[in-house]
Amino acid sequence: MDRLRARLLPHRAPPRHNFITGTLLPHQNKTPDDPYIRTIMAQMGAIEPTLQLLANLE
Repeated sequence: MDRLRARLLPHRAPPRHNFITGTLLPHQNKTPDDPYIRTIMAQMGAIEPTLQLLANLE
């Protein structure tokens, strides 16, 4: 997934990756039942198929 993000959005991949690994994942590990983190993680997971579809169109 990281290679795909870097290929499609080279200027945005590192900050997004840092946001996920530096903020979201620790928050999810600390409070997995928090409705905020559950919503955000679901939204982050929902964009993955779209990015894969876009990569296949090239």
